[in-house]
Amino acid sequence: MLNRPAARNEIDVTMRDALFEAFTVGAVDDGIERIHVRGLGDSFSIGGALSEFGHVKSGVSGHFIRTERLPARMLADHGAKYHFHLHGACVGAGLEIAAFGGTVTATPSTFLRLPETNMGLIPGAGGCVSITRRIGRQGAAWMMMTGARISARTALRWGLIDGIED
Repeated sequence: MLNRPAARNEIDVTMRDALFEAFTVGAVDDGIERIHVRGLGDSFSIGGALSEFGHVKSGVSGHFIRTERLPARMLADHGAKYHFHLHGACVGAGLEIAAFGGTVTATPSTFLRLPETNMGLIPGAGGCVSITRRIGRQGAAWMMMTGARISARTALRWGLIDGIED
């Protein structure tokens, strides 16, 4: 459970590390067959904590830390166990991580978007892989380059999610 509802489940360092640890357990424990991931509050996740951007001494060390503690590392090969239940806003890193899931469902009012290029960034939480796997390189490039918000219905039609649930 993403449990920072007051912050709309933005993924700060603490949450990133907790997700990495939880997803590591899911990856190494063969006794775990299915993992359901949800977010508390009005949004699944609004993505990375913007207030933490740029607080590392160097870009190289920041990249190294993110690479070593990236939750997507554990999902890339073990995502089939996961069912992500999206609702409200599913933005940036929240979407990138969820897209690795074996099953991804969303409520009818869910919206999804990748705003990183509007900030001079690329999706850095695994979205260059996870989104592309789900909707192909053209769809992924369109989402990444435009930053446009898409509905759950469009996401279902494109294959970004697998179903719409109440």
